[in-house]
Amino acid sequence: MSSSFSSPADHQNAGDKGNSNNPPKSEVDIMLDNYYKAKAEQVKLEEKLKAHINIDHKISYRDLEMILKTLGSSFTKKQIEQMIWEVDENIDQMIDFDELQLTYYRNITDTTQTEPCLFFKVLEFLIFDASHKGYIIEDDCMEILYARYGGLYLEREMRLLFGSKLRAEGGDGTLNLEAYISAVLNRIGRRALVF
Repeated sequence: MSSSFSSPADHQNAGDKGNSNNPPKSEVDIMLDNYYKAKAEQVKLEEKLKAHINIDHKISYRDLEMILKTLGSSFTKKQIEQMIWEVDENIDQMIDFDELQLTYYRNITDTTQTEPCLFFKVLEFLIFDASHKGYIIEDDCMEILYARYGGLYLEREMRLLFGSKLRAEGGDGTLNLEAYISAVLNRIGRRALVF
């Protein structure tokens, strides 16, 4: 079957020619209308998808902002820019894989607690929240903290991280991102970012 219509507008306008009492649309016309509507919707969705895909495999301001919003945090633009700046070795205002690995290594091995760490703490939260709940529970952290600090210091680390939110202390045993960031910055003696 060949159609002389090249766009949905051509197809819809074809029925407007002639009298104002258009005959009912045929089954083929209805199918063409549905096809063009679906095609237009597909184009819109593809454009939205392209806007959200960062094919260069780098973390941009927009990517980080979306992650933080998804986690329910209220970081300011300046704070997000600061997170990227503290990791961005090649000064392209993005975080590539090498920079991500470098900041992870530097923070894991930092014994002086002087390494810039806010982005790392967000990354660490995402690692703890492996099931993407948007919050962490005690069980999420235990295995990683045990591997990092050993069994002797596990309870101390859990207490420093969860504080009164520990289930053993009568809490619910959960932390959202902002509570986690606050706890880890307090633990190392830093105040939250203030701009």
